[in-house]
Amino acid sequence: MSTYGGAMTKRRRISERAGAHPADARRWRSVRRQVDALDISVFDAVAHTQSPLLDATMPPLTRAADRSMLWIGVAGLLALTGRPRARRGAVRGLASIAVTSLIANQVSKRLHRRPRPSITQVPQQRLAHRIPTSTSFPSGHSASAMAFAAGVSAEWPILSVPLRTLAGLVGFSRVATGAHYPSDVVAGFALGEAIAWLTTRVVPAERVDPAFDDLTVRAGTPRPDGAGMTLVINPTSGSGRAGKILPTVRRALPRMRIVELGEGTDYGRTIDEAASSCEVLYW
Repeated sequence: MSTYGGAMTKRRRISERAGAHPADARRWRSVRRQVDALDISVFDAVAHTQSPLLDATMPPLTRAADRSMLWIGVAGLLALTGRPRARRGAVRGLASIAVTSLIANQVSKRLHRRPRPSITQVPQQRLAHRIPTSTSFPSGHSASAMAFAAGVSAEWPILSVPLRTLAGLVGFSRVATGAHYPSDVVAGFALGEAIAWLTTRVVPAERVDPAFDDLTVRAGTPRPDGAGMTLVINPTSGSGRAGKILPTVRRALPRMRIVELGEGTDYGRTIDEAASSCEVLYW
């Protein structure tokens, strides 16, 4: 009986697992159909947009990003600045492109044999000079663009917005010139961002640049009893925790002036008055 019952239980589990696959497959096909429908709708909307601006700017931009020449040029400019963090960013950005391009073109495109969108609806003057023949998913241009932008930004965050904006325009140019569907571009962005992030796990980014960041700490006059110091504090902040530390502060720094903010206190005026009558102000 136990053997029979065990066999029945095993067959039931196998049957349940087998029954789950068709449902999962149907859900996946439904998602794919919805993504495809959205892709086609957005692609058609861009293709049917009559815009001399798009006609004039999108083909040159997408050509500039061919074989990552745009990003190699930007990396060269960064290296010429002489800043260590700029050079590190250029190296990390190009390394991110190398890995991302390999995965996008030699792995992802071979696994996802998605056909390119039809270019018959795209205005002739907006088509890219070189019509790609590889499969569509993901967008290699978009992946490389975001990989470079994210890689450089990891070393020099101030460049995050301009480089990611440029990467976004490159991705849009791939849709505008009829080379990719929008989801190809989004997938490329995600891949590039992920690879750039992984490079920071392998080789952590340096957040401090000793050559250009002012790290000098200037010690002031010792004030062991708090003389010349003023603390402006709201005792009720932090659910009253701020007020609880005041006795400790008074014992440690008996000559420190403590200004407690109350309900209706003019915060700006209080800070100004406190700053005018002390040498060190905390708030």
